[in-house]
Amino acid sequence: TAVRDISPGAERGDFVDAFRTAAEMLTNSLGAKRRIILLSDSQTNQWSLDANAPPFLKNIEVDTAHTAATDIVNLAISAPQARRVTRDGEAWIEAGVTVSLQGEHGPHDIVFRDRGREMDRVRLEPASDQIETNTEQQTIVGDAITYGTAFAQWKADPTEWTVGEITLDGDTDDLAGDNRAFFSLPPIRKGKIELIVDSMFLRRALSPEVMSKRWDTNTIKEESQIVRDSDSAPDVLCLESHRLQAPDVRSAVRADLSAGRGVILFVNKITPVISGFLREMGIEAETSQQAPAEPATFRYVYAEHPIFAPFRTTELGNLAEVEFKNYRRLKVKDATSLAFSASGDPLVFEANAGPGRLIVFGFSFDRNDTNWPIHPTFIPFIDQTLQYVRGESKTETFFQPGESVVWNLPAGTQAKKIVVSPLDPSTMGIRKGSDPIIADVDDRTAIFSLPSQPGHFSIRYDLADSTGAILDVNPSPLESELVFESETTVLDNWRRNLNDTENLPTQTKNNQTNRAAAISLSKMEALQQLNWWYILTAAMALLIAETIWGVHQRSEK
Repeated sequence: TAVRDISPGAERGDFVDAFRTAAEMLTNSLGAKRRIILLSDSQTNQWSLDANAPPFLKNIEVDTAHTAATDIVNLAISAPQARRVTRDGEAWIEAGVTVSLQGEHGPHDIVFRDRGREMDRVRLEPASDQIETNTEQQTIVGDAITYGTAFAQWKADPTEWTVGEITLDGDTDDLAGDNRAFFSLPPIRKGKIELIVDSMFLRRALSPEVMSKRWDTNTIKEESQIVRDSDSAPDVLCLESHRLQAPDVRSAVRADLSAGRGVILFVNKITPVISGFLREMGIEAETSQQAPAEPATFRYVYAEHPIFAPFRTTELGNLAEVEFKNYRRLKVKDATSLAFSASGDPLVFEANAGPGRLIVFGFSFDRNDTNWPIHPTFIPFIDQTLQYVRGESKTETFFQPGESVVWNLPAGTQAKKIVVSPLDPSTMGIRKGSDPIIADVDDRTAIFSLPSQPGHFSIRYDLADSTGAILDVNPSPLESELVFESETTVLDNWRRNLNDTENLPTQTKNNQTNRAAAISLSKMEALQQLNWWYILTAAMALLIAETIWGVHQRSEK
């Protein structure tokens, strides 16, 4: 009855975990006979996982259902991928999917849809093991399954969600559950920058003429009042340290970091007020570095960090050509140093000052400090740094049914709960008749388990009407490998006694025999070294005699 009540789903479990759980339950059972009955099609890839695990089924019988050998016909698609590209000023979507073929099959079409509308179609011919001209070279795995990749492309509005589904249309096969795959791409949203600097180089680099398609910049004048609310708050706050003397600027920095927004700080001046605020951020300000006789370059750059990673090659310019005349000496308690001066002082670092990201520069982008503002890497580097501190989360694609998800709130988002619901791509609304998953947010993180069925799932924050993110849940590609093994040798390994070598493979027996012989031989050799035992006994006797003689001499005196 319990088995009949189980609802079918695409969630995948591991045989080894199932057997371990059953064995632990049977350990505390009262019956004299212990038996595990496996109801499964016994896929080969399930048995191969942890096949050499230590024995844990001692004195437990295992019954497996016999799987008859059959001619399997199965077509499956998995591992969808997509990206946005720009061609001749127009936005396009490029999507691809892995196609696996097993057995003889009829004609099929691989259909690409976006929000329920068909966008492209690729023909899969039955007479060939290759998909048409837009398919990569295929490879053979074993004797049964062939893999290839199908591609498609279409125009799309970059300001809207792309919610894609790829399906196999044609003759039915033996497993229809792997004939769909899901993917999505978030809309491209312009970032908002609040600029509180005097540097004409930064103002020019972040002007609408330069950043019109990527960022909207709001320049704050020195006499302007800064106000923070959910609508006017920027994604990134850029400021020079001399503006920290204003109380409202200091409050804005605290508010942005606490809300998970990004802050970029250029330290161009140190005063007692500024030093006190920097200390609050975990930064100790010292005196300015004495200007060197000749400008010096970077001594070390953390090239793996996202803001420096694009400059590991010289395509965007050579950072080794950037020179520094002056900078402020800073010490940080909890930070990652990203670049050092020729004297070994940190010039750029990422400080841990709250949920938001804080990048600090120990200099200003001014010709008195550095030549960086006139170097070709300047604007690409500033743009890369802005993108990093903005900290927008990317939609995950390769979740599996039933998987546990740890979801972090994106920068600038505040919520006490998140709501996860099945999404209807054609309407971008919640599917009717579905029950949502509601998870509490603790320290800007929510943990929940996905349903056992694949599809698109919408994430909303605090019951908001708009979709904040989309999860794409796809079945495991391993479930499409319809190769079965009912009589497996894995169970012999899992249920044998530790001292039982009768049924072990020859190589395993030889290894155990060699290890036993090595241990036995080592003990015999140690015991045969009688000379060492004689020397040790004589040394102990001499030591005791010398001790007694010394005590006797002291007593006579």
